[in-house]
This record gives sequence, C-alpha cells and structure tokens, in this order.
Amino acid sequence: MKILYSWLKDFIELDLAPEELAKKLTDLGIEVASIEKTGADFEGVHVAQIIQIDNHPNSDHLHLVTLDRGNGVTQRVVCGAPNVAVGQKVPLARVGARLGKIVMKPAVIRGVESEGMICSSDELGLTHTRAHGILVLDENLPLGTDVSTLYGKADTVFELEITSNRPDLLSHLGVARELGVLLNKPVKLPAMKDIPGQGKALDVEIQNAEGCGRYIGRIIRGVKNAESPEWMKERLAAMGLNPKNALVDVTNYVMFELGNPLHAFDLREVEGSKVIVRNAAAGEKFTVLGGRELELTENCLLIADEKKATALAGIMGGQESGIKEDTQDIFIEAAYFNPPTINKTVKKFAISSDSSQRFERGTDIEGAMLAMRRASELFVQICGGTASEINDVYPQKFENKIVEFTPAQINAILGANIPDEKLKDIFARLAAQFDASGSVWKFKAPTHRRDLNHKWDLAEEAARFAGYDNIPVSATRAHVTFADNPKGIDLGKIYANTLIGAGFCECKNIDFVGEADLKTMGADPKFCIRVKNALAQGWDYLRPTLLPSLIKNVESNLRFGNANLKLFEASKTFQNMKGFPVENYTVAGVLTGNLEEDKFFFSKD
Repeated sequence: MKILYSWLKDFIELDLAPEELAKKLTDLGIEVASIEKTGADFEGVHVAQIIQIDNHPNSDHLHLVTLDRGNGVTQRVVCGAPNVAVGQKVPLARVGARLGKIVMKPAVIRGVESEGMICSSDELGLTHTRAHGILVLDENLPLGTDVSTLYGKADTVFELEITSNRPDLLSHLGVARELGVLLNKPVKLPAMKDIPGQGKALDVEIQNAEGCGRYIGRIIRGVKNAESPEWMKERLAAMGLNPKNALVDVTNYVMFELGNPLHAFDLREVEGSKVIVRNAAAGEKFTVLGGRELELTENCLLIADEKKATALAGIMGGQESGIKEDTQDIFIEAAYFNPPTINKTVKKFAISSDSSQRFERGTDIEGAMLAMRRASELFVQICGGTASEINDVYPQKFENKIVEFTPAQINAILGANIPDEKLKDIFARLAAQFDASGSVWKFKAPTHRRDLNHKWDLAEEAARFAGYDNIPVSATRAHVTFADNPKGIDLGKIYANTLIGAGFCECKNIDFVGEADLKTMGADPKFCIRVKNALAQGWDYLRPTLLPSLIKNVESNLRFGNANLKLFEASKTFQNMKGFPVENYTVAGVLTGNLEEDKFFFSKD
C-alpha cells in the first residue's frame, strides 16, 4: 500500500520528518518497505519557447537550441533529446537552478558552452507526466512562468507492507487512525457537502445476504466525463495509477482515500429498474473488463440487472457496463462483500484488482456509506449532474462484540506492568465504546477493526501502542534432550552413504505424481492423498512410492544417451490409511544397462 504524506496530512496534523514518521510506523509493526521523494522538488525552472534549432558542430546527435525566455531575452543550450521542435514551450533550467539536490552550473559540451538545460519530466521528479525526451508544456502558458507552480509540491510516498489481518490500513484514513491512537491526535474526515437527492435510485435485491452484507446505490444523471483536476491526477499517479477520466478516477481516489472500493456503471447498460446481487448459474458465462470470458460456478457472486450480469462482485466490472467517453448517466455502487466469497472467486480465475484485494481481506461495512457520500460530492463537483436519493439495503446491521477483561489480565498476557491509566488511555482512543468504570473493563471495537474480538487481541494492541521496548525481557530456562538414535535421520545417512559407496547417484525429486503414474505402478488412487490445489497438471497426488520419479529419471538419462545407471532416492512417501494421511520413510533404487559386477558391492556395516 502506498501512502502519500501530504494526503495523510488531510486526516491528521503531522509535523514529523518522513524518516521520523517511518520509524513511528515501524514501531507499530507496520513495515515501511521504501520511502520515495516525489513532486516538484525544483527551483529556478521557467517556461521558455524554442525559436531555433541548429546542429552541434562536434556531434551528430546533439543540437544547439535557442530559446525565448520572454521580454526579448534569448538563451542557447545544448540538447540531445529526440523530440525537440521549433515552437515548443519547454521547462528551461538556467544556471543556478536546483533540480532536487543538483544545482545547475555552467557547462561546456563537446566544445560548446551551454547556458542551462531543457528538462525532462524525470529530471524534474514529476510522477504522472513520464515521457521520452524533454517535457513539452501547454502552448498557452506565458513565457517566464515558474514551472514549479504547475505541479504539486515536493512530497513523500511511503510503500507499506500491510499484513492480511489489517485491511483497515489499506487507505490513508486507516493509517491516519493508527497514528491518531499512537500520537493522541484527532483524526478528521474530509469536509463533505451532502448532495441532495432528486428522484429514486434503482431498486436493490440481495439474493445472497451472506455474500453481500450491504449494498448502496445511487444514480447521477447528466454528468460530463471530464478530465480529472491536476491535484487528483497527481495523487493517483503517486499511488501507481495512470489517471484516465474523472468518472473512473473518482472511484479510485475514494478507495485509496477511505479504503472502501466503489464501482460506477454506465446507466445505459443497466436494463430494467433493479440491481440484483445473486449467485451465478452453473456454467454461466461472463466477460470482464479486458475481454476475458469466464465460465462461472454457483459459488461466484454477481451484480446483475433484470436480464444479465453486469459485474463480478467486488472484483471487476463487465466489458459492456463500464464507463465510456460519452457516458452521461451513471449508477454508483458501494457495498460490503463477504471476504471468503471474493477470495474463492479470485483464486479460481486468477483474477485480481485493487478492489478485490480489499474485499478479500474485509472492508468497513459502515464505511461504505461514507465512501458513497464522498464519491457523490466529487462526481457532482467535477462532472456536474443531478444525484438521486441513496438506496441503502442493509439486511442485518453489523456490531462488534463486547470484550470483557481486567488490566491485570492484559499485563499477565504481556508479562509487563503497564499502568492502568496508560491502558485506559490506549483503549479509549482505540475503541468505539469503552467502559473502565468497574473492575472489569468493557471494550467494543469500531467496525473497521473486526480483528479485535478477544482480550489477547487487546493485549497485542496495548503492547504496540505502549511500545514493545517497554515490555521487560525476562530470562527463561529450557532443557533440551536428544534421542539416542533419531529415526529417519541416521538411518537415511547410512543408506545414502552405503549406496553412494556402491557407485549409486542420489536423486532428489518432487513429492507429487499424477494419476496415470499411480495406475502404471499399480497403486489405487483412493488409497493416495490428493492435493486440493495442484501446482501443475500431473502433480495431483502425493507419491505413495518413489519408483515413478526414479523411472522418469531413467527416461531422461536415456534420452541423452546415458544407459548405464545406478540411481537411488531416500525420501518420504505418503498414503491414505483408514482415512488418515500417513508418512513413511522409504529408500528405492534402480539399475539399468551394463553393470560391472565387481564394482557392485554393499557394506555389511
């Protein structure tokens, strides 16, 4: 998950240097994989226009470029970019300009003095305008304009490694909440205007309430599929996305901001007046964005209209129902989907998206409405249009259970002595509801923290926010004993050494075999252990014998002309006995070709 520092500051007041913030996150158990500087980290770069291009006298690929800086002032630089052309407006860094940590100095290139440099987007450190060659600017920009004013200010992107049990951290709001507990600072939501609804939204029918716990829909009519504003494109580019258009960008923006995925449908492609959340029919075919056709099973959850499927729920929209350049009316979806349901479909078809990665781990069911309100405001603000009422179908409201515990129990679990007041402070900031008025404390987690449902979970939170360094290290004693002759280790060495001494070569083969191999060796598959998720075709079973693998070793050698072979393998075999898996340690060998009898001997030891 990428986090943009300036975006994070929209939610919480921070005055830490990027390196200090990274340490705070690491102390909380959030791994910071990388820190990258981004944005317009340059000074002294201004808009100039190319008025003349001459060949360099001492180079066949360099050019002498004359530029107009404005007010009749010209300047000549040496440039090797392939895309320079007369009339272009470009960013010119003069002597004394700063590009990151580099300060421009006078230069002589192939015997010709250069009074500056025409910059590429890479040299300016920009993220969403990467192109080959120099950066060509808008032809309407006035000469002399400070180029740094055209782009976002210098910023920092943190690449975080988020564990599967913390889906709440897959957004800027989620990370801000974590820091709010640590730093005892308030977390603020984006300032939003409520968009009044005019007219009904589509009806919603949830046929599988276990797979879809909540579904929110809204129509916005009369939108214009405009280009996203620069600030939105900059932020999305920092997340690693290529901005497309506002109707697509807004859904991605809200997902990275609040953590709840959204989907926007072209209303023209929704037939009827109802959205149906249903399971697929066995063998039902559905084409996702990109053109891939899937043959679905009854376990796949779909979003459909009254005639056809329009999206693979929580994963990807359909080929036909997606946003188009001429889209004028949209239907917005914000929902909560059951993580195992989404996960099984993702694995079955090896299809994934930013949305599915969040739904697979678990999104905030209460946050879906916040995401809908935020997206509605941005759509109307950027694209115009008139919004309908919001249709919120929420069959059974989710509530985290109340966890009861004592501070002594928390300290006993940790082997620590955290003061009661410190624990109260941590849990009060972390909880949706917290009562410490009695000897037994009562804690109820917010809906975005479904992982806090036992006192051991709360002990871990206490350790993280109090600081792992504050938990004392105590000495422990352990007694280790060894068996006289551990079976399977010493015997394996004896067999291997004896066979190697007899001229055999040891093989190391994979533990999987196919059904055809089993039948060839006379093994009944029903007495073998079948692998649920086979890595490849022909690796469907754990091998009950080593011989199929050794025979394949012989076949491979024969193809290369190696006919005289002594091969063996010492490894585990697996069987299904009375319904239970059993491991055995087995040694097997094969001999082929002309073998000299006097060289074939075994030790009697």
